[in-house]
Amino acid sequence: MVLNIDNTESKAFNPYKKALPADPASLMLPLTEHDTRLYFVFCINRNQFLYTNAAFKNFFGSLVDGSPQDFLKYIHPEDVVRLKKSVAAIQPGTVKTNIEFNISLPDKNDCCLRLNLIYNQQLDGSALVGYAEEVINLKVHTTVSEEYHSKKKAILNILSHDLLSPMGSIHNLAALLSRKKDLQQDPEINKWLSLIQVISKKSINIIRGFVEKEFTEPGVSPVRKEYF
Repeated sequence: MVLNIDNTESKAFNPYKKALPADPASLMLPLTEHDTRLYFVFCINRNQFLYTNAAFKNFFGSLVDGSPQDFLKYIHPEDVVRLKKSVAAIQPGTVKTNIEFNISLPDKNDCCLRLNLIYNQQLDGSALVGYAEEVINLKVHTTVSEEYHSKKKAILNILSHDLLSPMGSIHNLAALLSRKKDLQQDPEINKWLSLIQVISKKSINIIRGFVEKEFTEPGVSPVRKEYF
């Protein structure tokens, strides 16, 4: 028996296939509901939240049912004025990103939130749609990373200047002494001078190779190198 299967879609072969909704953007709603970022829709006319996802409710708790003034009293005073200006400057249909502010909530550590908004204006009212995400961990990571690279740069400077330069001087002085005629007559001195040159040259190559390798890594600023 030969099965004749054409390109016509059949319910038998697509039991779970459904037509796309009239507004495909609505398919994003389940994603926002499970996202760790704090999504919300705030109605300006009603002065209340029309929608908040699970992460938002979990983060702010009972404040979700409150007014913006309830939120403002937990935001650091120096950030309140800047936050109000940023929100007030948003025009209908425009997006405002990377609005950062520090907030201290009850039973929570101080944290920094980064807010991204769009001003959505409709015939029956206006709303601020957006999300916030906690960035304190990112800031801590950035600070630690900057401190690490700063220390690394300092060590590389010590190696390339304070250590490599004297080692080069030792090598050069040993080479100059080995050319002295009165010293050339003493085989013991010649042996030691030759050994000093070999050891110092080897040390210079090791330091130079290490420094050049580290300079090629991202995040390390070049420093002035003095080689001999």
